[in-house]
Amino acid sequence: MLEHSMVVSRLEPRSRLVFLPAAAALHGAILTAAMVAAVWNVSLPSTPPPMRELWVPALAVALPPPPPPPAAAPAARRSEPVERLAPVTTPAETRFEETPAQPVGAVSEAGSGSENGRSGGQEGGVPDGVDGSLVLNPVTNLQPVLPVRPVRPGGGVSTPVNLVRIEPAYPELAKKIGAHGLVVIECVIARDGSVRDPKIVRGAHPLLDKAALEAVRQWKFSPGRMGERPVDVLFTLTVSFELAGR
Repeated sequence: MLEHSMVVSRLEPRSRLVFLPAAAALHGAILTAAMVAAVWNVSLPSTPPPMRELWVPALAVALPPPPPPPAAAPAARRSEPVERLAPVTTPAETRFEETPAQPVGAVSEAGSGSENGRSGGQEGGVPDGVDGSLVLNPVTNLQPVLPVRPVRPGGGVSTPVNLVRIEPAYPELAKKIGAHGLVVIECVIARDGSVRDPKIVRGAHPLLDKAALEAVRQWKFSPGRMGERPVDVLFTLTVSFELAGR
């Protein structure tokens, strides 16, 4: 029994090796037949399918600006030659010689007048401005330059003289309240003798100040003068208000 089982176990591996190639060939034939059948049943199209274009939007890419050009090298300054000046020496002492002036039209030694210091000239100069004559007639009608702005009397400016004086009217209300005193007014006596731009310097009462201004505007003066010409003069006027019985 044991020997029979050993013989059978030795024969089974050999029988399996005999059927292995046959099984492999059978499976290969089956797979090949299945593939051929699948390809045979597929019908290919007579015309190829149309090709479609795939549109891809272009991306706008901002390029960086180009770099600035290199700065030009500064031009070398041309040094100009410096002119050297000779040192100046100041004299320790300066002397001036005075030349004696000769009077114009002086009488020469021969007794005749000299012209510009030359002999043979006419005494007192040559009339009608003959060439060579330097004798000038003295100017006696010079007028002083008039000031632009009003000036105070004095220093060549005469004091204006009052010609017409209008006494101010004493306001009745000022009398009732007992207002009195001295009003000082500064004004300009114009060249025509009128009173211009009066203003109160020291007042007594508003009613009295108003009455004084109305009165002095009507006054007339002989204007101040510089030489023989009238000028505008700054002047001070006083108006007194006194109550009766005080």
